[in-house]
Amino acid sequence: MNVRMWIIVLCGIFLLGIGTLFTANFLISQRVFNDVTMPQITDALRQKYEYGVKSAVEVEAQNLANRLKNVSDKKEQYAIIEQLTDYQRFFPNNEGYYFTYTTDGMRINVPINKSLNGKDCSNLKDANGVPFVRKFMEVAKAGGGFVEYSFEKPGAGIQPKLSYVCLIPGTDALIGTGVYIDSVQAEQQRIAALVTESNDRYAMYQAWICLGIVVLMILVAWYVTRVICSPLRQLTGAADEVAKGRLDAKIKLHPRCPREIRALDASLGQMIGNLRERIDEAARKSEEATAAVEEATVAQREAEEARQQAESAKRDGMLAAAGQLEGIVEILSSASTELSAQIEQSDRGAHEAAERVSEAATAMNEMNATVQEVARNATSASSASADTKEKAQTGSAIVEKAVHGIEQVRQLSLELRDDMGQLNEHAQAITQIMNVISDIADQTNLLALNAAIEAARAGDAGRGFAVVADEVRKLAEKTMASTNDVSNAIRAIQESTSKSMASVDNAVRQIEEATDYASQSGSALEEIVATVDATADQVNAIATASEEQSAASEEINQSILRVNDMGRQIAEAMGGASKAVTDLAVQAQKLTDLIQDMKRG
Repeated sequence: MNVRMWIIVLCGIFLLGIGTLFTANFLISQRVFNDVTMPQITDALRQKYEYGVKSAVEVEAQNLANRLKNVSDKKEQYAIIEQLTDYQRFFPNNEGYYFTYTTDGMRINVPINKSLNGKDCSNLKDANGVPFVRKFMEVAKAGGGFVEYSFEKPGAGIQPKLSYVCLIPGTDALIGTGVYIDSVQAEQQRIAALVTESNDRYAMYQAWICLGIVVLMILVAWYVTRVICSPLRQLTGAADEVAKGRLDAKIKLHPRCPREIRALDASLGQMIGNLRERIDEAARKSEEATAAVEEATVAQREAEEARQQAESAKRDGMLAAAGQLEGIVEILSSASTELSAQIEQSDRGAHEAAERVSEAATAMNEMNATVQEVARNATSASSASADTKEKAQTGSAIVEKAVHGIEQVRQLSLELRDDMGQLNEHAQAITQIMNVISDIADQTNLLALNAAIEAARAGDAGRGFAVVADEVRKLAEKTMASTNDVSNAIRAIQESTSKSMASVDNAVRQIEEATDYASQSGSALEEIVATVDATADQVNAIATASEEQSAASEEINQSILRVNDMGRQIAEAMGGASKAVTDLAVQAQKLTDLIQDMKRG
């Protein structure tokens, strides 16, 4: 597959990946919207309407409570409640309104259907059989809450509804309002439509982006194919011409082709030039080799003629020289035999001397090893003594620091004992203060009881004062209970303080004993330091003497080793001389044989 096809395939793979990526992004966004976003929108809308309904009911209940604060007649209260809630309309689309009931189920007002106002509706149920009024009563008495049921919606019939109800403070009436579920669903559908429209718009943008990328990739592929493939075809054609033997092929590239193509063209041109130079040089070498072959042929012919002349002269001279060489060889053979015997005797003496020197060297090595072992042991003992001395001195210093630290701990313990005494005194003072507070609380409680009795005698006029007196009495009781708790805590602190003072006294005694023991340890360590110091001096003297003896033994051992080396060198020299004499005898024998051959030849 050529470069053009590779570029097209790569662009196709890239476009396929981009399309797959955008498609997957769109499908994932749709799934996230359906599985995550929509449930979140539903929950958010429900929470929004629940919060709005609850806030509206609680605010209106407080407003009605403030308005009815000075109205004691229930009928008048119900009339005011109906009047104030009858006209109010609110979210969504003015569908919201306030409905009111009494805690025993009587309807005060439902603005969209007043036919049951003033009647008992405690057993009223919706289309699904839910006794929603009874649920209103239960939830309101429990402090307020939400109730789901079905109720008439103006213009839409019976629809599911979610309402919040609570009591109006200071009355036996409850107030509530709600939102129809279909209104929430309509809002949810409206938001879903907006989100869907936004997603569709986003998908359209993605499609346009994909189309733009496709067009861009087509242009890039066309440009790359034009810029790269055309110069490559030219270079391929030039290479084919060179392969056919045309070394003068020229290439004209487009001025805007890539730098890599230009570099390849330059390298190809340089290769062609080098190839042309190599071919020219090979031709020159071939011519030089031909000339050298001719010269060698002439020289070989002249050498053959000279060899024939030399053989003729050699035969004449060899017979004359053979007689003279025979006498010389006899003398050389006799001398080599005598020299070989003397060398063999000297070699045996050298070997014996080397063995004796080797035995002496072995003995000196053993003695030297023993002396060095003694020196090492003495040095180790000296180092151990020095370490022991240093550690003993360190221990003495640590003991001194420990004595000083224990003394500081003893001082801190004494200060702690004084602080404990002061804490006990403060606790006793607090106890006295708490007794005074307890007496005041008793008097306050008694005064509150008297005030309550007087308020009861006063009747309705003293009702408010009776409430205040009752609150004062409760506050006095809480004060007495708190005073008892504080008194118990102070008593526990005093007991703990007494125990802590006893423990501190015991700790002071133990610390003083530890100080005495530490002082005794310091004295013992000082004596150990003195003894270790004397021992270290003696061990150092032994180590010094052992090192001197080891040095002398080492010098003797080195001298013996040098003598041993000299003996070994002499033996080796004798062996070499013996071998040389033997070789000389062999050569003499060969020379004798050669002379005989010369005589025969």
